[in-house]
Formats: sequence, C-alpha cells, structure tokens
Amino acid sequence: MLYRQTTETSIENFVKSYALKTYVDPRFQRKKVWKNSSKVGFRTSVIENTVANPIILVSVESCIEKAEITKNQLDLDYFTKVKERGFKYISIDGNNRTNYCLDSWAKIDKDNMSSEEEIFFRERQ
Repeated sequence: MLYRQTTETSIENFVKSYALKTYVDPRFQRKKVWKNSSKVGFRTSVIENTVANPIILVSVESCIEKAEITKNQLDLDYFTKVKERGFKYISIDGNNRTNYCLDSWAKIDKDNMSSEEEIFFRERQ
C-alpha cells in the first residue's frame, strides 16, 4: 500500500528501528561532510526538540509496489535487490544526520547492543 507517514522518534528508536535497516545509496546521497560545528548544532536541535530538517526514508516495499503498478522493470530490479540485501528503507535525505545518530548511539550503548548491532557498528568503522 502506498502512503506517506511522518514519525517523530527518539534517537535510540531511530537507530534500532530504522537506521540499521536503511540503505544509503552513494549515487544520490552526499558523503559525510559535517564538521564538528554542524554536529554540535544538530545535537543541540535534538536536545531542544527543534530539528529543522527531517531524515527522509522510503519503504523499499512501497517502492517495489509502485514499480509493479507502473510496470517499471528498472526500478523493480533495483528495489528488489535492495530488499534482498536485507534493507527495509532507503535514505532519500539525511545522510549526515543519520550518521551523527549512528555514531552517537555507538558511543552511548556499546554494552547493550544486540549481536546484529555489534556487527553493523563494527562494519561502519
């Protein structure tokens, strides 16, 4: 089913429910470019609950459904491959914000990570 959903969540929930299952395609997401001042600014906006720019994710399942409806074989092949790699979402915007959340969470919760999370964070280094 195709629909739009906006969700407000904690960094912990974002990392565990979304970020670990999100594919970042380097062909249309810019590289990690934030300097420390940008990280501090984002952290402050999270603490003050004033985040101006959302992290935009798209459901891989919805993309597959849309490609089937429109008979777009190229998109169907692309999104099917992403799904087969185990991803549930694709990041459309927010790579630097996502990376900040992941990096912060990795520092905070090292002792309570699941084995899946440990592997994910080890591979990011």
